[in-house]
Amino acid sequence: MLLETILQSRGLSQKDFDSATATATDGYSITVPGKLLQSRDILIAFETNGEAIAPRFVVPEERAMYWVKLLHTIALAGPMEPGPIVKVIALADLIDVLKDQAEDYQYLGSICKALPLSLVLEMGIFSGVDTDFVTIKSTDGLTKTEQYATFAAQMLLFEGTADAPLYIGRDLPAGMRVKNVESFQVGCILVKAD
Repeated sequence: MLLETILQSRGLSQKDFDSATATATDGYSITVPGKLLQSRDILIAFETNGEAIAPRFVVPEERAMYWVKLLHTIALAGPMEPGPIVKVIALADLIDVLKDQAEDYQYLGSICKALPLSLVLEMGIFSGVDTDFVTIKSTDGLTKTEQYATFAAQMLLFEGTADAPLYIGRDLPAGMRVKNVESFQVGCILVKAD
């Protein structure tokens, strides 16, 4: 069934919203930005090949990360697009400042160096930044919008793996990880990996 059909039965349209966050019962979540809400059909699947299944959130023709099995909730909200960039900071500079607080993190059989993102966000350069989300971009073209609180609770692996910088967390489902982070934007501040 189309999400649009469900919303229209309540006098709404997915095009009325700037983002939709689908969350699974296991905690996996993904935020669909407004540009996809405007241009794509979104399906809520209850069966496959004639057999009933637990509800799934599906955005056809998009990466599998936009497909949420065991759908629990859908939250429709206002703007989730990043605003204009006022300041650009090199990730290497942040790592240099915080390197002595790095932690060992086991990833794919290797011990890597990682920084808790809460430490990064507590730095003075981010004081006064008011935002509910962070936009993460990967070198492969992936753009992921993450709730600020979820982002702050994770880690950034910066050494010891070819996937670095890697957005990861011990309780973060594998499908929510972002390998080879190119940048992340917190409010008007862009942190760029080079």
